[in-house]
Amino acid sequence: MSNNILILDCDLEKGCDNTAKVIRTLLLNINKKQNVAISRICADRFPDSIANYTHIIITGSDANVYDDRPWINPLEKLIKKIIRQKIPLLGICFGHQIITKTIGGTIVCGKKEVGICKITKTKNNFLFKNIKNLKFYEYHQWYAQQKTKSSIILAKNKLCIQALKFNKYTYGVQFHPEVDIPLANRFTDEPAKTIAMRPSETIKYDQERKKIFINFLMLQKKR
Repeated sequence: MSNNILILDCDLEKGCDNTAKVIRTLLLNINKKQNVAISRICADRFPDSIANYTHIIITGSDANVYDDRPWINPLEKLIKKIIRQKIPLLGICFGHQIITKTIGGTIVCGKKEVGICKITKTKNNFLFKNIKNLKFYEYHQWYAQQKTKSSIILAKNKLCIQALKFNKYTYGVQFHPEVDIPLANRFTDEPAKTIAMRPSETIKYDQERKKIFINFLMLQKKR
């Protein structure tokens, strides 16, 4: 059976660099037979039902989890519903933070982290299976400071928690595995932080970051 994936789009960007669109393209490149839908949550467009989805992904956002925006509270209610229904869920950056907040963790604003950053695994987990070079693109100032009692830290760096396992079906990553080098450089507003890689390095980087999605899609919804 092919995957039926829902992306909950929290990215305020509407253009071609919208990360929900980027994730959708990446997922279809991994497997063209997958069905990938997008619900633009930040425009208050919520799915009528989540029952038929095999996997759900929450994108990053320029918003923060404590913003007074009309779609934040409904998103938290939806996250609780996804968790109850045991649908595999992956939160990216803001998505990681909103899951953490929803189930009782603490999010703080701190030092800005931008660019390709190395992270360290703290626990073996399938999410990082076959990934040898743990370097990913980061663009954030908010991050999870305190995990919930039931969650497990899978990776971190000197600044913050980089990956959490909330339960068997729910995961979050602070970094952006969807972002390739050209997109990273379009996001960067400081010329001094432009990322340069040799073609061979770029190919390897792309192969490694995509494994986060490949591994996540191995999770099976409880039936």
